[in-house]
Amino acid sequence: MPNNRPNFLYITCDQLNADCLGYAGKREVRTPRLDRLAREGAYFTRAYTPCAICMPSRVSLLTGRYPHSHGVYTNSDIDLPQETFSIARALRDERGYWTGLVGKAHLGRWAGDGYDYRVTQADPGRPDCYHDYLVAEGLTPHSMTPEEACNYGCYETPLDYEHTMEPWTGREAIKAIDAAGDQPFFLCVSFHGPHAPTEVAHDSPFRYDPDEIQLPANVPGEFETKPLYRRAGVENLWNSDTTGEPALRAALACYYSVISALDDNVGKILAHLEEQGKLDDTLVIFTADHGDYAGEHGQYGKTGMGVYEPLYRVPLICNWRGHTGPHRFSDLVQTIDLAPTLCELVGLPIPPQVQGESLLTALQQSHLQSGTGWVGKQEVFTEMPFLKTIRTREWRLSYHFSGEETGEMYDLIHDPGETRNLFGDPAHAAVREQLLRRLLNWVIRTEQPVAFASGLGPIPPWPWYESMCSAPEWEWGMR
Repeated sequence: MPNNRPNFLYITCDQLNADCLGYAGKREVRTPRLDRLAREGAYFTRAYTPCAICMPSRVSLLTGRYPHSHGVYTNSDIDLPQETFSIARALRDERGYWTGLVGKAHLGRWAGDGYDYRVTQADPGRPDCYHDYLVAEGLTPHSMTPEEACNYGCYETPLDYEHTMEPWTGREAIKAIDAAGDQPFFLCVSFHGPHAPTEVAHDSPFRYDPDEIQLPANVPGEFETKPLYRRAGVENLWNSDTTGEPALRAALACYYSVISALDDNVGKILAHLEEQGKLDDTLVIFTADHGDYAGEHGQYGKTGMGVYEPLYRVPLICNWRGHTGPHRFSDLVQTIDLAPTLCELVGLPIPPQVQGESLLTALQQSHLQSGTGWVGKQEVFTEMPFLKTIRTREWRLSYHFSGEETGEMYDLIHDPGETRNLFGDPAHAAVREQLLRRLLNWVIRTEQPVAFASGLGPIPPWPWYESMCSAPEWEWGMR
């Protein structure tokens, strides 16, 4: 990879089930542009977000850290410390990148996120640019009705297709590329969809027939025998047991329509880069903040009882023409690995607080016809308040404690649908205890206290700890 300052086009979307893309091969969704991006690039089939909530996962993308480390667990307007590492700010301040954010921000009140150019929505303290666009066009923004909310938040809007969120985001992304001029750029294009409210224009060119939707297999009443990890809100109603299968099919038809619209506008952004002669110098990354049931387990959305694969596995494509791919990786990786990957690619030191691991070796080797010698993680971790999860190649274990302890454990080889909870099965007690120890080790290893007394005995050479010990304040015995 000879160019040490390539452009970075960081395309994200909100709440996308990793199987709801044509190249994934499990759904009937039409995504020809993303299919090509995956086919010609490095495509990771087992990529995981550290959290299934929007804001924590988005902060993790920028920081390369788990939620319990950066401190953002919910969608609240928390004020992150300005000095919190951000890959956008590091590229801007230390490598001279132009940085921009277009679309859904959802980063909280973080003054140090590193973006100078912003055309955003869901950005605390800043204008909702999409709302302002509709008003300027003389259009009335739609507010989701209670009936629509109960019907999975999916509905047809009277807006013409060109005025819906995906085309608007695509057009603003093209403007941002032009605004960057000749500077190398780091541009995050964040599509709102297919997160609810899922609006489909009355004249959308991307329509799906609900009667032709193939629903994933599920076990009726499955959750009656499982611990419930609920979050308050209307999403608790979003399941086929409550609404019936026809309503779920109609919702998925809307969901797929928005994904196809997103795909179409990704194609337009890439075409503009090609026209401007910038595509060959651009690493394109496509991922999502988290997943969605999209009909799996009979559910829709990210209904709060979930610790399962469709909520945490996300698409991940890295495509830099002539430098990556074509290669399909089945190794375990996490989205927190992206920030250190970009650091290593441009020669930035990876900050000691960053907890992800660079994927650069995989990307460099992905274009070799003989494959790669790179091996991903043995385990990945996800979390929510009072809930920690480890996922290995064979097992997923979740441990929940909020006054009493409960857990779930699934054999992913023989029960990929995660329908049989083995946490309390005596026959699998040894596996459970091993996974619990690995989960505990992760929590201890990734904890990064802001104050720390010296003389506490031997501590492994973890980068954040060595960095803390080298600070002048260490001479006083506290940090």
